[in-house]
Amino acid sequence: MWTTDNQAKQILAVATSLFRSDGYAATDIEEISARCSVVPQEIYDIFENKAMLALAVMDYIQNLFDTQILNYAYDKQVSAHERMTNLNKAIEAYFTNSKGGCIFINFGIEQMHREPIFVEPIKRYFLSLKEAYTAILLDRYGAEEALEIADTLVADLQGALIMVRINGDIWPIQRLTDRFQVHLQQGGSNRES
Repeated sequence: MWTTDNQAKQILAVATSLFRSDGYAATDIEEISARCSVVPQEIYDIFENKAMLALAVMDYIQNLFDTQILNYAYDKQVSAHERMTNLNKAIEAYFTNSKGGCIFINFGIEQMHREPIFVEPIKRYFLSLKEAYTAILLDRYGAEEALEIADTLVADLQGALIMVRINGDIWPIQRLTDRFQVHLQQGGSNRES
């Protein structure tokens, strides 16, 4: 017998997988319910509608990133180089160990202007990436320069993730990881003491 908590977790896992691989528009509640062996009404009883399910998925992914991936950026017990390496390895592992692309890219491109409730979670995700990279870069750069580089790194990362999805090969992220390390080795022109 399923409990609501177990059902919610299974539905979130299946919806996450389908939203990542197929996108929001191409994923329907009937497919999710069939894969979870529940009737669609059971999904609606937990999540109200497809948009609320998508918000729950984004919240789930954001929490996963905050607690299991981005946390490496804030580990002051290790050097900036190790923090960058650990962060990038965690990002690489996340995107190579599951089918599909970045849910936030998918939703941003596909639905951000159709579903206004998606705007804030999408922005939060990209801001959390920027803050994580900034936290590392502050060891080598002044605040303004660190923010500027972090913006570029996040944009480059998202482009690399799109290329991974298109080509089916992880090399764009691996190449990007090497470039991230170069930023740490070079340091800033306006380094703060």
